[in-house]
Amino acid sequence: MLTLPLMVGLGLTVLVTSFLSGLFGMAGGMVLMGLLLILLPVPSAMLLHGVTQFASNGWRAWLWRRHVVWPVILRFALGGSVAGLLFALVGAVPDQAVSLLILGLMPFLALAVPARWALDAQKPLHGVLGGFLCMGVQLIAGISGPLLDTFFIRSGMTRQSVVSTKAAIQSVGHMVKIVYSPRWSPRR
Repeated sequence: MLTLPLMVGLGLTVLVTSFLSGLFGMAGGMVLMGLLLILLPVPSAMLLHGVTQFASNGWRAWLWRRHVVWPVILRFALGGSVAGLLFALVGAVPDQAVSLLILGLMPFLALAVPARWALDAQKPLHGVLGGFLCMGVQLIAGISGPLLDTFFIRSGMTRQSVVSTKAAIQSVGHMVKIVYSPRWSPRR
């Protein structure tokens, strides 16, 4: 049940993690997801995180829209759609413990990708695979930012194109999470 202290706490959590993202350019969404998973049931945490991060990333993508590399987004969206459909067909619903575990491991898993396996967001098949992997992780842990970053490290894209394209990709991912969130609710 949403009480006034919980609502105020959630509002402050969103505000503080937004400042964290603004100051460091990263980690705010991951910290927010962790706190939301601790404070709320998984479906509510995923929905609230999706809405706040869609607004944040959507605004960034809109501000930098002239730098967005649309073919990269389309490939990621194709791969992400396949992952979303598989989750929907299987009826996958993450457990809170699993979501927190994957969330905590995500930065380390992203760093563990060997250089020879690193994917490039500008290569068509890499983009589709990246979309599939990132959406799968996002539907389990609520975030995929650290993994998504690995797809842009070796690309020849400008800093502005990376920021805008990643923001647009994350907006699409959070929209899928918002649409998928009713599936996380317990069956009655």
